Amino acid sequence: MDKWLHAYEERRTNPNSEVGKRLHSTRFDLENMSWDEIRDIEIPELSCTFGGACSALRKSWYSYKRYKKDGMPAPDLALRINRIQSYLGFPKSEFPELEAYGGTGWIDEELTAEEKELRQEELDENEQNVDTGTSLSF
Repeated sequence: MDKWLHAYEERRTNPNSEVGKRLHSTRFDLENMSWDEIRDIEIPELSCTFGGACSALRKSWYSYKRYKKDGMPAPDLALRINRIQSYLGFPKSEFPELEAYGGTGWIDEELTAEEKELRQEELDENEQNVDTGTSLSF
């Protein structure tokens, strides 16, 4: 137990730990980044940072497991988990609840539709700002 606790404490407190090397994202290059840098990456589709999205993913998994333990289906949580995983660039998990809706193909279609809707909203907002003579500054 002491060995495990020591290793855990080392991973938790060491800024040069291997955390960034174990995260594999198809969307972000996390290989040579510290957790502090990774945590601060903005995820505009989710309106949060990478760290916030990881926290939301953890909490969603916890809720999903609780629902399953109680014998209740949770397709909304399964979709939420896959949505967060997709925007983080992580591989999407398989859920039996989503097979009734078409499985991973359906999820990809939903995420693509959501991305198109977000882009259209941004274009509409930009057009409105151009029409009114205002500009967005970030």
